[in-house]
Amino acid sequence: MQPNRQQSLAQINNLKVAKFSDTERGYSGKVFSSPKVFRYFLSTQGTQGPVYVKINGFVFMLDQSDQFGDDQVALNQIQRAVLKIGNTDLITLTQYIPPLDAEYRLISLELEITPFEQRTQTFEIDDEELADQVKQKHVNQFFSFDHTIIFVYRERLFRLRCTNFNFMDLGVKAKQVRLLEGMLNGDTSITFTVKTIDLKLKSVGFKTVSIIDPKFKFEDLGVGGLDQELADIFRKAFASRRFPPAVLQKYGIKHAKGLLLYGPPGCGKTLIAKKLAGVLNSVKPKIVNGPSILSEFIGKAEENIRNLFADARKDEIEKGDSSPLHVIIFDEMDAICRKRGSSSSTSAEVGDKIVNQLLTMIDGPESLNNILVIGMTNMKELIDPAILRAGRFEYHVEIGLPDDKGRLDILKIHTATMFKNGTIDPNINLEEIVRDTKNYTGADIEQLVKVALSYSIGKMQDLMDFSKPIDPKNLPLVTMEDFKKAIQEVKPLFGVDEQFQVYKSNKLINYGEAYERISKQMIQSIDYVKTSENSLIHSILIEGSIGTGKTAIAAAFALKSDITYVKILTPGDFLGLNDYAKVNLLATTFRMAYRAKQAIIVLDELERIIEYIDEGPRFSNTILQSLLVLIKKIPDKEFCKLLVIGTTSQANSLKKLQLVGGCFNIILKVNPLNQNEIQNVFSACGISPQIAQRFEDKKVPIKKLLMIIDMARKQNKYPREAEIMDCFNSLESTEYEYEYY
Repeated sequence: MQPNRQQSLAQINNLKVAKFSDTERGYSGKVFSSPKVFRYFLSTQGTQGPVYVKINGFVFMLDQSDQFGDDQVALNQIQRAVLKIGNTDLITLTQYIPPLDAEYRLISLELEITPFEQRTQTFEIDDEELADQVKQKHVNQFFSFDHTIIFVYRERLFRLRCTNFNFMDLGVKAKQVRLLEGMLNGDTSITFTVKTIDLKLKSVGFKTVSIIDPKFKFEDLGVGGLDQELADIFRKAFASRRFPPAVLQKYGIKHAKGLLLYGPPGCGKTLIAKKLAGVLNSVKPKIVNGPSILSEFIGKAEENIRNLFADARKDEIEKGDSSPLHVIIFDEMDAICRKRGSSSSTSAEVGDKIVNQLLTMIDGPESLNNILVIGMTNMKELIDPAILRAGRFEYHVEIGLPDDKGRLDILKIHTATMFKNGTIDPNINLEEIVRDTKNYTGADIEQLVKVALSYSIGKMQDLMDFSKPIDPKNLPLVTMEDFKKAIQEVKPLFGVDEQFQVYKSNKLINYGEAYERISKQMIQSIDYVKTSENSLIHSILIEGSIGTGKTAIAAAFALKSDITYVKILTPGDFLGLNDYAKVNLLATTFRMAYRAKQAIIVLDELERIIEYIDEGPRFSNTILQSLLVLIKKIPDKEFCKLLVIGTTSQANSLKKLQLVGGCFNIILKVNPLNQNEIQNVFSACGISPQIAQRFEDKKVPIKKLLMIIDMARKQNKYPREAEIMDCFNSLESTEYEYEYY
């Protein structure tokens, strides 16, 4: 063996590969030669510092040992693999002298950690401790891309591979030489990365993740009237994610994984979810409609659920606590997460399997910590309770009807473009519009603005004349008049039931003390609901024979109450429905009433709603039991006040069923009219009150009396006694018993 002195740097060729006989030298990161070879390189460099040699482009620190011959160089297994050297290959050692015209010391070094043996139990690495140990054992050694060392940490063996590095910059404007390697020193900052699920870095748990842009403002969402709801969402679902995982470990808590937004349709649940997804620093959210998960193929629905979480699982395995957040949004969640065992149909069995699969992904043995699942539903009560418990969809935020301020915010959002472009009357009174839109949802207000715009466009030209083009420079302004017309057209889902239109034209007639007593009690009951601080629910039953005006009284006072949510259920609403559908209609009506601050529900003809028949007697026990529960159920919201008004012509029969007396707080009796009361009705209708003397011994329901008057007026505009009595006798002589509604 002879040194090649023709080179500017010393070099020795044709060295054989030797193996280490002890682990201490093998794990040192150095390569070893005989003392003679070592002294040769030391003498040629002219200094007493460390000796460096280059092998196949990688720089190593050279050390000596008597265990190796002059024709050998010792490399460990990892070094041979990186250098692509086999056991029989010959090696060339080339002297390496750190350059004087470039900075070769490293300011930072990134090492990827891989265990020699993977284990099922997670192993936590204190990267600060590991960095100190690496610097102690490998100080002044050179690293380049893919340079790999073997390291023992806490009795476990790891590979540390260089993936990135940066040089110090001392501000010296010397001739820069681009180096492919750098030297580790005491000032080098070492960071580590892991790519296996069984390793966890301690420092990663202390890194704060910015889940939302620091410049973000609530106004940027463009969701009006939901300030409190948004604050609840951020507090419950996102506040903990602003802290590093290790900080949360000190509290012994985990991130929230599930958030349920529930409430009536049109109040902004889907809008909130989409807007939130847009401002989160997360992987692009997955938005799925509940029914789209279902499939006609066996097992496909469960597979669809698993696929939604596949990307999150992949990131959790590869990146651990540094994994980005994955957001999954389920719209119409009640379609796939109904209560298990609630039905025996095939579709219900599929739904049960979907619920089981979803529970496994969120809270099962292999649950993920890098997910946030947002569900939305109009019917929270239909969802399986197991889905809603802690650790799953643990936070529930109700998105209810907006208040006055909320409606103003929403209205400003939907008219902002008009004000900006000058296409709306600048003097328009938005506050007045807000006062006239009680119980409007965000969707209702959006529709209101569209309808107002349509009225404005209609003033510009005949919309049915397609021959005239629209002049974009001469656009009409949307005015207050347009909005007033739109308010008359757009009826809110939570407003006055359209069925009440039938009763608006009917005026109640004060026929005497009995009417005044009923009127006083109805007014007191409505005021009680509005002002009471103790009771959230109140109920009145109006009972009397057919035609005595029970429904008219209930409807009239409900309309005059100035309560914005008024709903009436009549036997006609239940036609063609089975018991399940009828109960669902009742439950939905009461549930929607709970969303409003004040509400009235009129249950007309209770005996027909429960399908009561005297023979037997027979009735629907399912509907009866539902009514017994709903009429007495206290609203689950403190701000909600509910008045239930029922009517019946078979009070005695309903008493046996506990519907009368057991449910209603007040019972009002409405009787047929006596002679004095008939006289008062005649006077109010412009008919001679003396005719009432002919009804001395008769009791006439008010609806029958009004029908007699209408029939008589067809014969004579100002009917006389003869016309009145003819009409009365014609009705009395009919062999059929008429019912008047």
